[in-house]
Amino acid sequence: MKVRRWILRGAPVLVLFWLAAIPGLSSGTEIGRPGPAAEDVASSPNGFLGRFPFAFDGRILVPVKVNDSPSLNIILDSGFNSPVLLLMHKETGDELGLTYVRTVAGIRGAGSGENKNVHVTSGERLSLPGIDGKAIVAVMDESRGASPQHNLGVIGSAVFLHYVVEIDFEGREVALYDPEAFTPPSGWEEVTLAIERNMPVLETTVRVDGGEAIPVKLLVDTGGKPALALAVNKERGIVPPARVVRFLSGTGFRGDVFADHGRLSELRIGRNLLKHVVSAFWTGEEAPALAEMGVDGPLGLGTLYRFDMIFDYAHQRMFIKPNKFYADPFELNMAGMALEETVSGDTAVHYVMAGSEATKKGIQKDDVLLEADGKKVGDYGFLELKRLFERDGQTVKVGIRRDGRVFEVSLALKRII
Repeated sequence: MKVRRWILRGAPVLVLFWLAAIPGLSSGTEIGRPGPAAEDVASSPNGFLGRFPFAFDGRILVPVKVNDSPSLNIILDSGFNSPVLLLMHKETGDELGLTYVRTVAGIRGAGSGENKNVHVTSGERLSLPGIDGKAIVAVMDESRGASPQHNLGVIGSAVFLHYVVEIDFEGREVALYDPEAFTPPSGWEEVTLAIERNMPVLETTVRVDGGEAIPVKLLVDTGGKPALALAVNKERGIVPPARVVRFLSGTGFRGDVFADHGRLSELRIGRNLLKHVVSAFWTGEEAPALAEMGVDGPLGLGTLYRFDMIFDYAHQRMFIKPNKFYADPFELNMAGMALEETVSGDTAVHYVMAGSEATKKGIQKDDVLLEADGKKVGDYGFLELKRLFERDGQTVKVGIRRDGRVFEVSLALKRII
């Protein structure tokens, strides 16, 4: 397999909703990407550069090496418009032996906490299977214990701007292609994108409570777990449906984001009409941030995993093909809690909804799930565990560890929206 060299060119950065934006990286370091040798492209059918598996925890985790490090599980996030690798914890930077050339202060992002600082390198050697080169690494000035982010880091436009990126959710693989040699596949639907501020934007429509189709612009966000979030805009009819529940909308750069959630009558993606999609409706700080970007909300992996996808930024398009997950219903956790993998690899309760079954049975934030229905939680895949708590009318028995004490709780599941 040929290894393609990448070098990335710095650019100003704006807003990232689930994590952060890092402004001011356009100066100081010149990074660019030379083209491959002609014989390399000719010898690789369709410009193919490499294929590798990814882990899935509701986000796409790809293996990135920094200099000579072991592979790090990094979120592949089309909603991250900074051409850098962002590491979430200062301990990771220490372990990699990084040297910083400056600090960028006051980075904003979603959540209710304080703005953050990041430390920036002059450029490090990064590699993914099939590509190898140099890019800036930015490291959060926050410890693992204090950070709201449990993942190691995120990479986005550093990859998407320079390669055609195929994401196969059925096979759990990512493939990379040279955009100059890539030929669109047969049997996939082509959908036009606008690449705005280094991010893919889809123009489409939604319907609320059976009303008229409302034109919306959505950020196609492979880094966000939720299915969809929309900024409330009464003038345009983007308002919550009659029935809503207050639930965790996501964990941002500065902490958790909460919002009313309701079901859309319809969401269109290309020729596909998705029914009863659960959407968050933002009215807080996230809403004006979306308006600043000129989009109505992020379309996240809670929807996107139902399609195998190919992103082709160079030609402002993506290709989609419904996969075996297409018919999965859109649900919130019917026990009324949100689960998250911790830095240590445990599955823990990150949020418990007021008045929910989980609250009634005494489950608390940071409780660690050990078993579910007699099976170790670690033996479940992400989607398998998710579906376990989405069985209306069923009961699930869970084993919990809290402060060294282990106990069991039976949760009666009931659809909450």
